[in-house]
Amino acid sequence: MKKYSAFTLIELLVVISVIGILVGILLPTLARARSSAVKVVCASNLKQIGYAVDMYGSDWKEMYPVAKYMPAPFISASVWPSLDWSMKDYLVRDDNQPNEVYRCSGDDQVYDVSGMSYNYQVRLSGKTLDEVFGAGSGHGGHWRRSMGDPSQMWVSRDYDGAAFELSTGETIEVGFFHDRRNLLFADTHVGNYD
Repeated sequence: MKKYSAFTLIELLVVISVIGILVGILLPTLARARSSAVKVVCASNLKQIGYAVDMYGSDWKEMYPVAKYMPAPFISASVWPSLDWSMKDYLVRDDNQPNEVYRCSGDDQVYDVSGMSYNYQVRLSGKTLDEVFGAGSGHGGHWRRSMGDPSQMWVSRDYDGAAFELSTGETIEVGFFHDRRNLLFADTHVGNYD
């Protein structure tokens, strides 16, 4: 018959401490991986919105979509532009469910209130590409000088850091949902910036 020996208390404590050290090393790494995954999902959503804005422009004589401003419950914000209503035909779900392309997965407050985790460059609202980038006549030259080229001008982005008072009297902090800000540019590329 074999004789089994049990772990001693010291061996058990050593094993527990090694496990604790490994957990301490892995948890920050896993948190960074989760943050990176959120950033990638949000960037992918912005890219889809960029393609939709581009399709909208093709259908509407090169006009940018008109901005929709946030409805109540946001009462202390002057403007909080978004695209959702003007893009409904370009970012459609067949099952009449909320469109998750408008949600950054790191956003647990703004989307629930407004249905959109991103805002929109209001200077583009209802303008033609020529007006924005300066081709042709009119005041386009001014836009070209002030805006630069399409690869340098943002169209949409994660909501930036601000606090808004709700009609209920509550204040919500609106900020970055990951460690850096995603920006969708007019040429439809998405960049990630501090």
